[in-house]
Amino acid sequence: MTKELFVPQVDEKEYLNSEHRVSLTGSEISTILFYLEGIEDDVKDINTIFSKLEGLTDRWYNFQESMLLNQHRKTEDLQDDDDDGLIHDSEGC
Repeated sequence: MTKELFVPQVDEKEYLNSEHRVSLTGSEISTILFYLEGIEDDVKDINTIFSKLEGLTDRWYNFQESMLLNQHRKTEDLQDDDDDGLIHDSEGC
């Protein structure tokens, strides 16, 4: 069996204009953003890529902060419930 070169049967424009989902680590995204910052700002594709990656990074940090705030609120609510003035015995009565 011989290997043959794969030649896609799709229009290249379709590939170029289609959205693709990729998995990148935060470190990989940071590296890309770092290098994109050093490129001329007048390139439309670079600005679009930079905006999308930066927005994704901002959303991730905002989500983490909101999760942390929610956890703090829940902890405070539990502490407030324990301070309701009732005496709890060891049997849960």
